[in-house]
Amino acid sequence: MSTFDGVIREYNGVIVDQFCAQNCRNGQAFFLSHCHKDHMKNLTSTELTATLRSGGAKGLFCSVATRDLLQADPDFEHLRHFMVGLAVDEPVVLKLANHTDDQNAKAIDLEFTVTLIPAGHCPGSVMFLFEGPNGNVLYTGDFRVSIGETPNLSSLQTCGGSLKTIDSVYVDSTFCHPAAAHIPPRSLSRKVVLERTGRWLAKGEGHYVCVRAPTFGYEHVWMALYEEFDMPIHVSDRVYGYYSRSLPEVARCLTTDPAETRIHSCKWDSSITSSFRSYLPCGYVPSSGTPAIYRIRMSIMGFVRNNSIPTCGYVEYENSIHVVHSMHASYNEIRDLVKSLRPRAVHACVNPAVPKAVGVGCIEDVGERLKDLLCGSSSDSTSEDANSNGRNESAASLKRQASWPSRKPLHEETEPKSLLLSSVAVTASICSGSESQAHPAVMSRLGDPDEDQALPMPPKRRRRA
Repeated sequence: MSTFDGVIREYNGVIVDQFCAQNCRNGQAFFLSHCHKDHMKNLTSTELTATLRSGGAKGLFCSVATRDLLQADPDFEHLRHFMVGLAVDEPVVLKLANHTDDQNAKAIDLEFTVTLIPAGHCPGSVMFLFEGPNGNVLYTGDFRVSIGETPNLSSLQTCGGSLKTIDSVYVDSTFCHPAAAHIPPRSLSRKVVLERTGRWLAKGEGHYVCVRAPTFGYEHVWMALYEEFDMPIHVSDRVYGYYSRSLPEVARCLTTDPAETRIHSCKWDSSITSSFRSYLPCGYVPSSGTPAIYRIRMSIMGFVRNNSIPTCGYVEYENSIHVVHSMHASYNEIRDLVKSLRPRAVHACVNPAVPKAVGVGCIEDVGERLKDLLCGSSSDSTSEDANSNGRNESAASLKRQASWPSRKPLHEETEPKSLLLSSVAVTASICSGSESQAHPAVMSRLGDPDEDQALPMPPKRRRRA
């Protein structure tokens, strides 16, 4: 959950992902990295609207995809004319007025360049690279970039192909702790979901799969299920309406008819009582009788809190499975990005998730864990990986809190580049904004990245006697 105050200190007047009253009064250019609610704080505030309407700010800058998402939500209709969708990997020059020239002590315009870089977190998510007289600054927002991929991000390269000098990085530190040194890639998560779904459906017509997808960013799983089994995924009328108006590539994989499929990702209906003979969230009862349900849950936070991320990528129970799935970079991936860029300073944007035995994660700890990777550090040429770095942590605090059954791991691989561009993984063009990606109303309520704080998996219902 982002705790960033929104202020890019190197460029006074640049505000990112936090639109409180003070930031709105001081801001001259506003930026939104993606559509998850912890990055949209106060986006509906009267202060932001007043600043934009007064002409005191250049606009609300974001990716084309994120702009379309916002414009499709009635809650943000009043901001429609102030949203500026920028293409990925195309530098844009901005000027901010009334900055003081230290030499002449007079007001001047501050000119700088901003470039959007794919963040690999969810559809439309981007990093912001600010370049100008006050240095080169990278704000990652929420991101997930595979180890070794940072040097391949074209906007971070010079004309000669080397990496640009980065003075400061504002980094997503959600999992900046050795307990999350390795998080299986989403490609592995999909493989596990597909394999278990196929195994269960093969048991017969009375067998159904229920996939829990509580947040915005699991569309790639729905699409993979549809392609693999030629079977649409049942969702609520509201969710289907969202995608049918915005992402037809996703909508074609969905249905509102529960009888049309044996794969459900519908929301739990609180009106259902124990008198219903269905274990499906929507309450559907097939003509064949009560279905046999296999439940699939995808999340990461609980594993980190228990210091128990399984190497195989899942923990399986009777008729259910908990699959490791993360839209945030692992500790190793965070360190790899910082090590590749070798900035002079790193600013953590999230209190890191830590094992329960450690207590509460602190922003200050992030700097300690990354300082050996900074330009000019005493261990400037370090080749130490995150696992060895983590040995300095308290052994007691890192002791495993739970014993999971061992499972044979599937083949592991890095995140494909399509996932770097969009968790929908349709095409690279979706996240870059060359296709409309409007996600409709209340998406801010769909996008809670703290998955394990979302609606819990409902308990099994008792069969009617």
